[in-house]
Amino acid sequence: MVIVTAFNSNASDIYRILLIRGVPIAKGHIKIWLSGKKLKGGYALTRIKQGKNQSWLLIKMDDELADARRNRVSTEPESVLSGKTLSEIKAQG
Repeated sequence: MVIVTAFNSNASDIYRILLIRGVPIAKGHIKIWLSGKKLKGGYALTRIKQGKNQSWLLIKMDDELADARRNRVSTEPESVLSGKTLSEIKAQG
């Protein structure tokens, strides 16, 4: 398992950081441990679309930090980086 600390972003950004660090993701799947402000614990990063417009899915693993009752989008809607909500970001265009 790869550890990514102090990180707050999306699956594509996590993928780019892993590539920069030289982490092999040849089969399109890797387990990582995140220690960010909102994302904490084990996650699986899985490629769901290949090619020029590849897509990645970030899935929370069932570990000691998993809590199905907790929904970060509704309880902590502000971006860690900008402090804005998704509605505010969308309104900006």
